[in-house]
Amino acid sequence: TRKNQMFGPPQPAASTNALSAVESSSTSEPSAAAQNVASARASAASNETALITLAMTGTIARGMDEYVVIVGAGPAGLAAAWAIRRAGRDPLVVEQADAVAASWRGRHDHLRLNTHRAFSHQPGARIPRRCGPYPARDDYAAYLQGYSAGMRLRLGTRVHRIDRTDEGWVLTLDRGSLTAAHVVIATGSDAEPVLPDWPGLASFRGTVIHAGQFRNVAEMAGRDVLVV
Repeated sequence: TRKNQMFGPPQPAASTNALSAVESSSTSEPSAAAQNVASARASAASNETALITLAMTGTIARGMDEYVVIVGAGPAGLAAAWAIRRAGRDPLVVEQADAVAASWRGRHDHLRLNTHRAFSHQPGARIPRRCGPYPARDDYAAYLQGYSAGMRLRLGTRVHRIDRTDEGWVLTLDRGSLTAAHVVIATGSDAEPVLPDWPGLASFRGTVIHAGQFRNVAEMAGRDVLVV
């Protein structure tokens, strides 16, 4: 999956059948009826409040392992985790690599952000000034590592597929499975490198690499290089 999305089932609502029944009933004692209506309304409001509280604290199990699972621990996945935690949830972040921001750690040695740090930070945490106006690769990866502190991370776990169930979603992992009421897909749009199958590529005697394989300009020293 290449798009960052969030999926989830509709949430149940508190029943007001008891309230309607009380309000439609007749009695010879208006004061008693009024008390019954007030009591029913309070009960319905209490049930709704309890439902919302349970939902916010994640105690409605419904057979689910997790309430929210985020797939991908890059900038998008970590930002989603921050926002969901702020809303009162504690999502589980699943990442196939052994560290957060794995894609950034694997970029070339000379990489810097092409936008100023003031416009490149995650929600809730600015990039330190010591990183300079355009943070380098390692500084940005370290920033994201610190940003993930306190989040629930399950690293080294690859999600192979996600299927709908009656109550939510089931994620098929390398080892076993995981169920969740909601799933956020935050794997990014360039997780898998794609090299076009150009005619003549097999017979080309030079070196052909994907941009994702480039590491250092020293590798290209003294060569004639074409960037496509």
